Amino acid sequence: MLMYRSPSSGKIYRAIEDPYTGFGLIQAKKKDESNFSENPYVLGRLELAESLLRRLAKRWNWEEIKDV
Repeated sequence: MLMYRSPSSGKIYRAIEDPYTGFGLIQAKKKDESNFSENPYVLGRLELAESLLRRLAKRWNWEEIKDV
């Protein structure tokens, strides 16, 4: 699972594959929340979601994290 943290807002973003539909999702959570958002961005395949998340992270200088 690919995850990044925004240093300015503290939000954590992740790309996952929906187990029911197989769609790639980008979810976010605030640093003080325990669960990721219920309204994720749906992007077709997981590879597409990961690619978009990497581009956003590079553009906004997000740091990659290994575990939350």
